[in-house]
Amino acid sequence: MKNTAPLYFHYRNKLSSSPLFSRLSREILDPMMQHFRYETWCKKAHFSNQQLENRFYVLIEGRMEIIKINPDTGKSIGLSILAKGDAFDVITLLDNKEQNVVAKAFDDVQLLSAPIDSLHQWLDIYQDFNHNFMLYLAQHMRHHESLISYLALYDTPTRLARLLIHYAELNHNPISLEQHDIPLFHDLTNETLAELIGSARQVVNKHLQTLKQDGILKTDDHTWTIENMDALKQKAKLPIYH
Repeated sequence: MKNTAPLYFHYRNKLSSSPLFSRLSREILDPMMQHFRYETWCKKAHFSNQQLENRFYVLIEGRMEIIKINPDTGKSIGLSILAKGDAFDVITLLDNKEQNVVAKAFDDVQLLSAPIDSLHQWLDIYQDFNHNFMLYLAQHMRHHESLISYLALYDTPTRLARLLIHYAELNHNPISLEQHDIPLFHDLTNETLAELIGSARQVVNKHLQTLKQDGILKTDDHTWTIENMDALKQKAKLPIYH
């Protein structure tokens, strides 16, 4: 993207708000921007790694899910929900091997993408970018470690409660000491939630209804709010601190 392109400075500011590119000087960001291109994906569009042209993507508007699919059975599990500022494919960037996943847009999304080879060079020559990447990678690995432990160690109600808490905490914007909004879940289906915890839609729906009846969770006009975080933490078998 040339610095004469329309909205160039707008996209540069969007890029700098991503954890991967935060606190980088303009002297570093401007050469990087030459390698990025702007893209839009329509809601419900989905792409496999093979279709993504060995590029690295930074989400600047909208939400996306990363899914792993069993090609023999068609069964799928959601690995993560990405939001503004998130990036993929971090694993391919790390080892230069294709990851067999599908990226699915929940909304009309806007992205900036650059060749994986360019990212490899930046990791070598820009210490601040390398530092950001290592922190982001650690967060990425902790999330997947949690996913594995949820699937292996806990029953469905506990996995669901922990999932709700995890994505509420990512928001970092509590409504009150008790209530927490979950904006990443707005408009999501129970089928998507089931994918994220390795369960079935009918099972997830049953447990969601229980959480609503107990006054722990509220869904209204496709929005999600945790009404009682302490009670949800008890369901999740997590400690409560005050």
